[in-house]
Amino acid sequence: MTDDSDNIKKILGTTEENNNFNFKKLLSIHLQSNNPENFLGFINSLENNIQDIGLIEVIVKIDDDDEEMNALLLNLSKQSKLDIKYVSTPLLGNFADLWRSMNDLLLLCEKDTYFLWNMNDEMRIPIKGWDQTLLKYVGIFPDHLFRLRTSCYRSRNYADEWECGFAPETSAITTKKWIDICGDWNPTLGPDTFNQLVAYYFSYHDRFNKDKEIRDIVINDFIFEGEGASVGLNKNQQIKRLSETIKPWFRLFSYKMLLEASRRSQKIKANIYLEKNFINNPGYRTLYIKDKYKKIQIMHGERKIPLVKFPYKISRFDIMLRNFNRSFKYFIYAGGGFDFRVIPKLKTYIRSYVFYILLKLKYIKIINCGRYLGIKYYYFVKRKNVKKVLRALKFIPISIDIILKIPENTYELFVVFFKKNFPDTWIFLKVKYDELTRERKIIDTDTTNFFNQLNFRKINKFLKLNNIKFKLKISIMYVKIVMMCKFYNININEIMKHRQLITSQIANTEFIFNDIYLHENNIEVIDKCLKDKLNYNLRPYVKKSIIDIIFIIYTTISKFTGSIFNPKK
Repeated sequence: MTDDSDNIKKILGTTEENNNFNFKKLLSIHLQSNNPENFLGFINSLENNIQDIGLIEVIVKIDDDDEEMNALLLNLSKQSKLDIKYVSTPLLGNFADLWRSMNDLLLLCEKDTYFLWNMNDEMRIPIKGWDQTLLKYVGIFPDHLFRLRTSCYRSRNYADEWECGFAPETSAITTKKWIDICGDWNPTLGPDTFNQLVAYYFSYHDRFNKDKEIRDIVINDFIFEGEGASVGLNKNQQIKRLSETIKPWFRLFSYKMLLEASRRSQKIKANIYLEKNFINNPGYRTLYIKDKYKKIQIMHGERKIPLVKFPYKISRFDIMLRNFNRSFKYFIYAGGGFDFRVIPKLKTYIRSYVFYILLKLKYIKIINCGRYLGIKYYYFVKRKNVKKVLRALKFIPISIDIILKIPENTYELFVVFFKKNFPDTWIFLKVKYDELTRERKIIDTDTTNFFNQLNFRKINKFLKLNNIKFKLKISIMYVKIVMMCKFYNININEIMKHRQLITSQIANTEFIFNDIYLHENNIEVIDKCLKDKLNYNLRPYVKKSIIDIIFIIYTTISKFTGSIFNPKK
C-alpha cells in the first residue's frame, strides 16, 4: 500500500502547525441499511481493521418498521466497541428519496468531528490500521476545507455538470467544516452527486486562473471491496430503479439546484479566501460573509462595504435549453455515451426516447411486455422470416405524457392574477412571507418529509376520540415532538436535554421548551396514546394524493363490477 500523505504535504507545503486541530472524532461514517447481515459484516470489518476505535463513530439510518434491524442496532449500540448511533424513521418513497436521511444523520453527528464519510453496508476496507493513515491527512490545508477522493472515479476530471451525476466521487472523505459551511449534506438526490456538483463549480468559476485553488485531493491509500450502487440487481430491478431516478435526475440538474451548488462552492471559496488573506489583519474578526445579488461577499465589519466578491450566477436559459435537448437523448447524456458505429441513428433514437418516456411514467409492465415482444420478434424473424407481419410490434405510439403533465406555469399565472386584482392583500401576504423566510430554515430530512405528508386533522380527530382534546396547532406540535423522540430514540422524559435537536426539525417550538412544565404532562399523555393505540404507526394518516384516490376508486369499482360480470362458478 502506498502512503501518499507525506508527498502531498510536501507539495502543498503543509506545516506541523496545521495538524494542531482539536477534535473528538477523526471520522463520522454515515450510511443507510436494511440488511442485517451486510451491516453486521460492515461493523465487524471496522472493528477488526481500525487501530484506535475511539476515533471513529458510525451513524446509520434504518426504517422504523424493520424489526430485525431495530433489534440489531439496539444491541450493537450497547455492545459494540465502536460508537454506533442510529435513526429509525419512516421512508416514504423509494431509492431516489434516500438522500433525505443523510441530513437526519448529520443532526446526530459529533460536533467536534474532522472528517465525514458516506459509505454503504457492502463496502469493506481490508487494510489494518487504515484510521492511522487517514489521521495523517488532518490539516493538509490550514483552513481545513478539502475533500479526499478515494473511489474508482478518483482521477476523473469533469467538463460538464451531467458528468457529476453518472460518475461522481462516490466515497469522498470530506471535512465536516466543508459540509457545515454548505449547511447540510444535500438538498436533493445524492450526497455524492450533489457534492460533486459543488466541487465542479468550485473549479468552474475559477477556470481561467492557472493558480486556482484545488481542494479535491486524489489519494491511493484506500482499497475497497463492495464499491458501487445497484450491485447484484437483476434486469427488472435495474429498470425499476432507473425509472425511479429519472425525475429526481432532472431536479438535480434544474436551475434551482445547480444555482444552489454554485452558491455553496463560492461560499466555501470565500471562507478560504478570508482565512488565507485576512487572518493576520487586525480587523479580521469584524469581517463577515454575506450572500447578496447572487454574489458571496466578504464585508468590512465597520464600513459595511464589500471587499471581495465571488459571483455564483449561472444562466437559467442555457440550463433549461440543455436539459430539454438532452431529454431526447437521455441515455446518451446520462452516462451511456455516444455510439460511433455506422448504424441507422434515427431508429435507435426513437426507440431510446420511447423507452425513456415509459421509464419516466413508470410504465414498467409495458416495458417488460415490449422486451418480451422484442425477443419473440427476433426469434420469429430469424426462424420464419415474418418481418413484415411483426414490424408493427416495434413501435408503440406515446401521447400520454402531455395529458398527464400539469402545466408548470399554473403558479405563475395565479400570482399575476392575484397581484393585479387584490394588490392590498398581496402586499399583506408578502410581508407575512418575508417574516416567515427570516425564520430559521428547517433541514430537509426523512423526518420533515414524513411530517409534511401527515394529515394532522385526522390525527387530532383520533386523539379527541381518545379524550385528548387540544387545539389543532398545539396538537401538531405535541405529535411531532413525540414522533421525533421515537425516531431518534430519545426518552420522552428527557426532551429538554435534546432541545436543540428537536427545535432544529420542528419550527416554532421554542415556546414549549420555555414553559416545559406546562406542556410535559400533555406530551406524555399523547405519547402513551400513540404508543398503546397505534404503536407509533402513523402511516394510515399519510395524506393521499389525487392519483391515489383515483386508483382507490378505480380498484373498488373494478372489484364490484367484476363480481357482477364474472361471477364465480
